[in-house]
Amino acid sequence: MEENNKKHLLIIDGHALVHRSFHGIRRPMITRSSGQEVRGAYGFLNTLIKTIREWEPTHIALTFDTPKPTFRHEQYAEYKSNRTKSEPELIQQFSIVKEIADAFDITVFELSGYEADDLIGTISLNAEQNNINTYILTGDSDTLQLVSKNTKVIMHTGSQNQKLYDEIAVIERYDGIKPTQQIDIKGLQGDTSDNIPGVPGIGAKTAIKLIKDYSSIENLYDNINDVTPERIRILLENHKTEAIQSKYLATIVRTVPLKIDFNKL
Repeated sequence: MEENNKKHLLIIDGHALVHRSFHGIRRPMITRSSGQEVRGAYGFLNTLIKTIREWEPTHIALTFDTPKPTFRHEQYAEYKSNRTKSEPELIQQFSIVKEIADAFDITVFELSGYEADDLIGTISLNAEQNNINTYILTGDSDTLQLVSKNTKVIMHTGSQNQKLYDEIAVIERYDGIKPTQQIDIKGLQGDTSDNIPGVPGIGAKTAIKLIKDYSSIENLYDNINDVTPERIRILLENHKTEAIQSKYLATIVRTVPLKIDFNKL
């Protein structure tokens, strides 16, 4: 852990880690006493312990989605509509994980109307404002838009494999695109995992080139007459509404009304 004299906050994306653990451990893990499936909770616990040992955080927060629709669903009814319903065995893992958090004295954050990513974004911004370095533990690349000088992402890819993303690592992964421009890329190419449409016919390679040239979707449309080739310009003109809306859907909110007391984390 760098700068040992500073405070370090670990924010855990609970849903992402439990999902990856549950699906990453292929063989069922059933407790003898209750007959309950626990592989999601087991994987989460192992990852939690490994991460605490390696990164030595001074503060920890755990975030979860809620089952209720969010403001994104209100904006776009088809948001995440392509996702299948979670197995009952998987859903049961979350209550176990919350018991684990309680045993570790870890504060849990969840709020109807928002996703865990929005809570992560809000908590990490508050941490920056309080001179606290933040490490986001997740398996979801959406949070890479939050990476900054003081906020880094520990990307968990299963089997205890983790990669740290700072600003340089994000730029290298996305061929020169900055963390703050991730939402512009998704606005153009969309995101199939979240059913965000983007601009039909524009893929990752074209989206990256456009944002490299114009920096943002807004500036791209301010200079739409300069865009070449003509085929791409016409696609952008015909699907401006989808591009703007897709960027909105991909943007993590950092102003969620949360009560955050770092002295209690």
